[in-house]
This record gives sequence, C-alpha cells and structure tokens, in this order.
Amino acid sequence: MVKRFRFAIKSTLRPLPVNGLLRPVSDTFSDMRLRFLLCLILLSQFATAQDYTNLVRHRPVLWTQLDLVYRTTGRWSFHLDNIYRRQADDTNGSDLNVLRYPLLQVLRPWVTYQSSKAVRWSLSPISLWWGWNQSSRSPLTFQKSLRVTPQFVFTRSVGRSEFVLRFRTELRWLSASDTLQHVFDFLPDNAPPLIRFDTRPRLMLRWVQPLSRQVAPADAWFVQTSIEPVANVSAAGTRLDQLQVSIVFGQRVSERLRFSLGYQGLMSARKNDATHVRAIQLTHALTLGMGIGNQLRKQPGTNPVSQ
Repeated sequence: MVKRFRFAIKSTLRPLPVNGLLRPVSDTFSDMRLRFLLCLILLSQFATAQDYTNLVRHRPVLWTQLDLVYRTTGRWSFHLDNIYRRQADDTNGSDLNVLRYPLLQVLRPWVTYQSSKAVRWSLSPISLWWGWNQSSRSPLTFQKSLRVTPQFVFTRSVGRSEFVLRFRTELRWLSASDTLQHVFDFLPDNAPPLIRFDTRPRLMLRWVQPLSRQVAPADAWFVQTSIEPVANVSAAGTRLDQLQVSIVFGQRVSERLRFSLGYQGLMSARKNDATHVRAIQLTHALTLGMGIGNQLRKQPGTNPVSQ
C-alpha cells in the first residue's frame, strides 16, 4: 500500500509532455496564470468598448465628377475637376431621392508631372469647396473651405490589370457653419470666415481590371475597386476620419471621352465622451464620372476618370 502511494506521488510530480517536450508542472501553472491574466485584460478592454452606445445612420447621396484633361507632348498634364454632389433627406435611409438637397460643389485644378512610366506627381495649388447640410428637420447651413493638395501615384501593371497606389494630403482651411437664406449662395456677403486648419492624409489602393479579352481595345470596358482610409490631423489630435470603398464600371469611348458608373461607400465615426455615444455615419453614393480631354490613354488605370 505504501509503495502504491509513493508511486502515485512520483507520477504527479513527473514532468508533463507538451508538444513533444517535457516541461515541469510549475511552468505549466505559470502559463495558466499568464493566460488567465491575458483573458482578464481582453475582457476589460471589451467591457470598456461596450460603454459606448453605437448609433448607426444611413444616407443615400449622388456624387458626380467631370474631369477636363489636357496633356502636353512632354511629361506635363493639366486637369480641372468639377465635383457636384446632392443628398437625400436625413431619415436613416428611408428617403432614396438623392436629388433632394445640395451637398457639395468643388472646383479643383491639378498640375501633373509624369516622372516615369510608373510614377506620377500632382499638385492642386488651390481648390474651392462649398458644402451644404440640410434635412426636413433642420435649416440649410453652409460651409466653405480652401484646400491645397499634393499627391503621389504609383502604378504597376500586373498582366493586363493594374495596381494603383495613391497617397494624397489635403491641407484644409475651413470656415464655421452658417445658416443661409438661399440654396446656391456660393459667395454670400455674410459667409463665415476661415477659422480652422487641419490636414487629411489619405492612402488609396486601387485595382483596375479590363473586362474585354483583347489588349486595350478602343471601346474597352473596365472595372476598378478601391479602398481608402482617411486620417485627420489637427490641434485636437489625430483620428481616423473616414474609410471609403468603391466599385466602378467604366468605358473608354474614344481618345477624348471616358465615363464611369459605380458605388462608393463611406463610413465615419464620431465619439461623444459626455453621452458615451458613438455616431457611425454610413454614406451610400451612386457615382457618375466623365473625363474629357486629349490623349486619353488606352489603359484604363494609367489615366482613370478621377485623379
């Protein structure tokens, strides 16, 4: 009986095999304590995140963009973007009339230098932005801004497809929002002054896929998908401002004309520490684009409808 009891004690103190290796029982208990502490940390972080109530809202909008392009015989080209957007009523997606209220009007010139076949540098020296916000429950408000935007684009061919990496930084001077009497009052006498400055770095990854089997025919159809996180850097701190995803179908009609039709989703989140509410805005955009100019290249990715 005593021999059996001694054998049982030795068996208990014998090192345990783990993954083919022998480890002492004390190390096994240490690992168990470490895992327990990690679980407590993860649960505490999850509980902290649950302190905020998520308020999700949807809004359909219409985004249109007209690009005027002039290419020189050298490496330089010049663009002018005319962006116009409208929005439905802020009823959490129940209103689908995307033409109901104005949203945005932009005039943005570009100067572009093609340093190599894969690398393109651009600068928008100044662009004018007018923005409106209105719903059936709130008055029409207006905000203007001036922006300076440097940009870098890298393009790499992958077979007949293209991978595009674009880095853009928007230097923004914004005004406060002000109530207006007229909808299309671009430059009113009582427009609010520019009182705030911030920057928005944004990195876009785009994949362009021709839909025809031939090599860049004159009437080539293509589809492009993209994802673009947008940060905001200001005196108040740095945060993730937006996350944009898109899928666009386009056609190069001729050397001077190209158009596109697609969907763009935009997600933005704002936290209110006082009320512990996280407002998540999901914008669903029907996008229409057109490019007009000279020497529009046959490959859809090298000269997309938009910059």
